[in-house]
Amino acid sequence: MFRLWAGLCLTAVLLSGCATDKVVTDVAATMQRVGQPAAGKSRVVVLAAQKRGLLFQGTVCDVTLDGAPLGELKIGTYMHIDVPAGRHQLGATQTLFAGQTQTDVTTQAGRAYYFRVQPSQRSKAISAGAMVGGVAGALVTSAASSGSDNPGPVDFVPLDEAAARAMIEEFQLVDAEGRGG
Repeated sequence: MFRLWAGLCLTAVLLSGCATDKVVTDVAATMQRVGQPAAGKSRVVVLAAQKRGLLFQGTVCDVTLDGAPLGELKIGTYMHIDVPAGRHQLGATQTLFAGQTQTDVTTQAGRAYYFRVQPSQRSKAISAGAMVGGVAGALVTSAASSGSDNPGPVDFVPLDEAAARAMIEEFQLVDAEGRGG
């Protein structure tokens, strides 16, 4: 059994590789790119925090806005989109995760709104169940946590501009799919 796990771990390490696609950019240039939204619009920026010390950098989630896909948000990346001022619904799904995150956001013209993605309590519980009980543990905790306040894989945590600036410094921009990102 130990050899099987050791082999699987070694395979995962080899497949994930050592190189990352992180791009370090000048903060002023990055914030100028993110900066202010187009006239009469507001800007929504979503960031996926860096996870130091992990061997695998997989997709954090697939982000949607008002039900339309924006793209894949991976660790160490961010995306932004200009939208008309008003009420919007920011969403996230994850492959093999039963449930969707949905957060209502009300925006004002001329302002940027920053959100950091982090694992939801349900996601953490399912991961812990899987570590302790394997697939059976994941299934049990998934069923037990299905009534959570947030049934989705992530939480969108609002950030102020100063905190967002500090995080974006080392992030790579991901284009929102055909949505003006």
